[in-house]
Amino acid sequence: MFKKLFKEFNLLCRKLDLFGAELVAIDGAKFKAVNNTRRYYTQEQLVELLKKIETRIEGYLGELDRQDDQAQGVTEAPERKVLEQKVALLKERKGRYGEILGELQNQGQTDAALTDADARKMKGAHGHLIGYNVQVAVDAKHDLIVVQEVVQAANDRNQLAAVALAAKEQLGVSTLQVVADKGYHETDQLEICEKAAVQTFVPEPSGSSGIGKGGKPIFAKKRFVYDPVQDAYRCPAGQSLKLVGQDTNHGKERLLYYNEEACEQCWLRSQCTTGTCRVIARRTNEAVVERAAKRAAARVDIVAARKTIVEHVFGTLRNWSHDLFLLRGLAKVRAELSLSALVYNLRRVLNVLSMEQLLKAVAVTAKAR
Repeated sequence: MFKKLFKEFNLLCRKLDLFGAELVAIDGAKFKAVNNTRRYYTQEQLVELLKKIETRIEGYLGELDRQDDQAQGVTEAPERKVLEQKVALLKERKGRYGEILGELQNQGQTDAALTDADARKMKGAHGHLIGYNVQVAVDAKHDLIVVQEVVQAANDRNQLAAVALAAKEQLGVSTLQVVADKGYHETDQLEICEKAAVQTFVPEPSGSSGIGKGGKPIFAKKRFVYDPVQDAYRCPAGQSLKLVGQDTNHGKERLLYYNEEACEQCWLRSQCTTGTCRVIARRTNEAVVERAAKRAAARVDIVAARKTIVEHVFGTLRNWSHDLFLLRGLAKVRAELSLSALVYNLRRVLNVLSMEQLLKAVAVTAKAR
């Protein structure tokens, strides 16, 4: 309900021309769930916990057997009832933890939060927390939230396309510029955006290029210039590295370029590789990354503007203590964020329009229906 209300209010903002609908900044932040880190377990921890519970149960049952042997025909002692209650409680916990472990194994998950089962362990602004990853897309004109979403992913790597395309749809435009930080840089995500007429400005992370085995510095990949006509790389020594093979890395196909003969005779080899030959790997859709890099380099003003557009949104929500969810479960948490985002947008709009102007616009919209 709150998400629908949020979208309805944004539709009103569109009619009032409060969205620039040209540039949107995307960012994410980790909000704490109703779950303490002491109520969070990995599969390994659950297995160990079940072993400890089983050991305690066996200990209590052994004590009950000992009491039986020593008190034949004696009226049941209060201590026996206490032990039986402890055994019953431990068996209940064992059953519950065993059920959680079974679900994790069946679903291929590695961990579980017991208070809010949908929450996940994440790295937040002040260390690790059990919570959710909050994503927002903010329009540059009046810093209004266009799209807000809650996901369980621990990082932003695969969030760009979904949020950007949702923002484009909500703004009702055919093209859109989107800026995000380097945590959103992922080749497939950039490609999806490009195909959907979303122009991205996402800096490329430094990665491990330029570091060889043992941490030895070597020429970074950017020192090798790709020639799309020849489908080859020109190395720092001026030699041509041609397409020789193909492999798969982390499920992604890569094209491999190298020149064993040139490397063998090269006077720069010690600066270029720790092996016998330098191999340059290229994703099959790496041209998308190259185009994105050129855009970001050409518009450093847009990249720099990201902070001023989006980061204060999370600062405001934190200042309101809205970075701590009060409800449990992904669906309810999403509804809670929708309400927070609605309040935020309402406050922003009232900085632009008077209350009388806003109420008049609401009345006109209601009458038109």
